[in-house]
Amino acid sequence: MKKLWTLALAAGLLALSGCSDAVAEISNGSEVVFSVGDRSVTREDMFTTYKSSGASYIIQEATRYIVDQEVETTEEMEKQAQEELDNFKNTYGDQSESYIKLGGYQDENDYRDRYLLLNIKTKQLPYVFIKDNFKSQAEKYHPMKVQILETTELGNAQSALEAIKNGGDFEENVTAYGDTTNFKGEAEIITSQTTSLPESIFEQLKKNTKSDYLFDEVLSDTTTGKYYVIRVIHADPNDFKEEAIEAMASISTMQTTAFTHYLKKYDFRIYDIDIYQDINESQPDYIVQ
Repeated sequence: MKKLWTLALAAGLLALSGCSDAVAEISNGSEVVFSVGDRSVTREDMFTTYKSSGASYIIQEATRYIVDQEVETTEEMEKQAQEELDNFKNTYGDQSESYIKLGGYQDENDYRDRYLLLNIKTKQLPYVFIKDNFKSQAEKYHPMKVQILETTELGNAQSALEAIKNGGDFEENVTAYGDTTNFKGEAEIITSQTTSLPESIFEQLKKNTKSDYLFDEVLSDTTTGKYYVIRVIHADPNDFKEEAIEAMASISTMQTTAFTHYLKKYDFRIYDIDIYQDINESQPDYIVQ
C-alpha cells in the first residue's frame, strides 16, 4: 500500500486543468495507508509530508521509482555503493552516523541503499534510454568511428593525404603534418554533440555511408581556415554499438533527456500549483504534462 501511494503521488500526477491557482486536495484524507506499531499514517499525512518537502523531494521520489523500474541493480553497483559508504565513514569517522541521520536516513545501510546506490543507478539511466531507443538517438547524433588530421596548412594536409593513400600510418602522419591539439589521429568516436569539428565538416561526414573509407580529397572549412584529412572506420553505428552508446551517453544533456523521457513514460503530472511552480522554476524540463 505504501509503495502504491508513493507512486500515485510521485509519478502519477494530474494536470492543472488550466487553472492558475489550482491546489491539489486529497479525497478520503482520513483513510489509513499503513501502520507502524500503534501509529497509523493516513492519506492526508502522506500528502502533507510530500508537499512540505517541495519539488526536490518529489523529483527524488520520481527518480527512485523510475530507476527501480528501468535500471537493474548489479553486484558491481552494490559493491561501489559499499565502497563509497566506507570512504564516507573513513572521512567523517565517529561523526558519520550523525551526518547520516541529519540527512534523513535511518542508518548507514539506509544511506547506502537509498542515496549512494540510487545515485549510481541514476547515472545508468542514459545508457538504458539509448539502448532502448538506439535507432532514433543514432539518427539524431550520428555517432561515427573516425581518424582525423587537422591543420591550418593546406600543403601539410595534401602531403599527409598522399602519404596515407600510399600506405602511410595515419597517426604518424598526424604527428608529422597535423595540429594535435584537438585530434591525434587515433581511432575515436564522434557525435554531433561531442566533437570540435566544424559543422560543415561534420555534415560532409554524415553524407558518407562507407566504412573503412578515406576521403580522397582534403576537406576544408572556410569559417576556421582549417583543413582535414579523415578516414571513416565505421559509418554505421550498429558496427560499434556499445562504443556508440557510451559516446552518446556522455553528451551533456543526455541525463536530462533520458529522465524527461521516463517522466513521460510513467505519466508524471502535477496536482498542485505550488509544486508545479517550484519544479517549473528549478527544473522546467521536468514539466512534461
